[in-house]
Amino acid sequence: MEPVLDPTRNPGGIDPDELFARHTVSEVRKVQQRLRVNAEAKQEELRLMVGERYRDLLQASSSIISMAASSRRVLQALDEMRDIVGSAKPPRMTRRTHAGEEDKHIQALQSLSAHLKLLLDAPEHLWRFMEHRMYLKAAWLFLTARVVHRTLLQEDEDMDQSWNDYGIDVSEQIPLVQRQWDTVSQFRSQITHKATLSLREHSTSSAEICATLLTLHILESRPLGETLSIFLAQRSKTLSVTLSSVQSESANGHANIASSEYGKTSSRARKAILREVKRNLQVALDSISHTLRAARDIFADGASGKAGMMQQALQYIQEEQASPSLPSDLQMTTQTLLNSLPSSAHFTLLPDTIRSYKPYIGAASASPSVAQDLLQQKLGNWFSRSLEAVQAAASRWLSSLETVKEVWDLRASSFAITSKLDGVESYEKSRIRSMLDALYQQQTVSVWRKALSSAEMSFQERLTAALRALQSHSNESTSDAQPVDYLFHALPLPSISQTTINASLTDAPFKRYKAGLHRQLHGRTPLLHDVLSAIEESSHSLEEHLVYSLHGYETHISPTLQVSVPA
Repeated sequence: MEPVLDPTRNPGGIDPDELFARHTVSEVRKVQQRLRVNAEAKQEELRLMVGERYRDLLQASSSIISMAASSRRVLQALDEMRDIVGSAKPPRMTRRTHAGEEDKHIQALQSLSAHLKLLLDAPEHLWRFMEHRMYLKAAWLFLTARVVHRTLLQEDEDMDQSWNDYGIDVSEQIPLVQRQWDTVSQFRSQITHKATLSLREHSTSSAEICATLLTLHILESRPLGETLSIFLAQRSKTLSVTLSSVQSESANGHANIASSEYGKTSSRARKAILREVKRNLQVALDSISHTLRAARDIFADGASGKAGMMQQALQYIQEEQASPSLPSDLQMTTQTLLNSLPSSAHFTLLPDTIRSYKPYIGAASASPSVAQDLLQQKLGNWFSRSLEAVQAAASRWLSSLETVKEVWDLRASSFAITSKLDGVESYEKSRIRSMLDALYQQQTVSVWRKALSSAEMSFQERLTAALRALQSHSNESTSDAQPVDYLFHALPLPSISQTTINASLTDAPFKRYKAGLHRQLHGRTPLLHDVLSAIEESSHSLEEHLVYSLHGYETHISPTLQVSVPA
């Protein structure tokens, strides 16, 4: 029996004659197919290998060409350096005959390194100070960096030492100084802008506001009166934004309330509206009081003649004698600023002229008499404008009140808020109460007019409907056309089935029967009762308004007025 051909056997060592002699045609064809597949795989592998080798060869040739060009440039640069070094003359060095001169040279280099480090680290510290809203420290550091830059470039005429004495030309040998100052100088406008915008935040303390205004004073050389004007202008924008945002929120909230419950406002919704108006008034009045309190804390003199916070800070900058009432954040010196930096030990190498640097403060800045007159004038004008803005906004808020009770409740709450305002003078509180009282009187008149107009319209509609019913001789007007028959006609008693079908509705038929008897006893026909009911409902509403108008906070309401109309 012929052996079976193994398809996995390597056919390279098989003799063709022996292959055809021992195996069938189908087996030979399998061997042929497998040989063809192997040949194609080898060809594909060869093509891939040749392609990769060719690509690597191209990349290697490009790298070799680039390295050759770079080597030529390096050789050329070395030749140029050799020529320059050969033609240069050695600098004339000053012979140091004493060890003390060498120590001075080392100290000069150390001082130079401290100058450079302060100038190089300034941008990072300035960003950090502005991020933490320490604008006074940022301004002080900027001014110190400016002094350091001038010292390095020897722009100050009163310098005790010169870098040229030690063979150092900063402008030529260290061009980084000017480039770094170009970067630092851009922070001046950013500090001023961010400090000005921070004045709009009404949650900041008086000390923080004073530090911000002092920043504008020393950085921009603005007079104190101008810094006060900037502060009041920014607070006016804050008040305007507060009133506009409150108005939009109130409009959205009232629209949602009005659209609920099929156009009828529930008691809970009315209380929510009243609370919202109270909150709006309190936010507006708090904004005004905080501004006035901060301005007086900073610029106004105390009752005992004590200088304001700004004057104390300026005196501390000039004399470094702190008042017990001066906040620690305003007790600023260059030495304390340098000590607060991370590399404070390195800055001890700076000269005393820099470590004791003080920003320039004009003589007019320390005059409290002019500031007091200017303070009263500017605060009075700002208070009048702010009060007008609040009055316009409050008039819109009060228009959502529908009853005199709501008006009087809000009046009592707003007067209590006004009496607790801190930093507001008594005459200013009186002006606020007068403004609010005028608005409440105006809204009370508006509520009365709406109530009377509603009563008139309701009575007119009911009366017109009754007259039309009588003229048309409809079934509803039969009792009114024959009132005697109606008044002396016995009403049908409630049936037993009506009272036992549903226990929850047991009293309803008896109530209707009782109401009908009352109408007959009072001589009211159906149409007449409908007209008089409208009058009584309107009278009850008017009575409630009248009680709260006369007694203010009285909550007891007398029984409904009964209007007697002759039959």
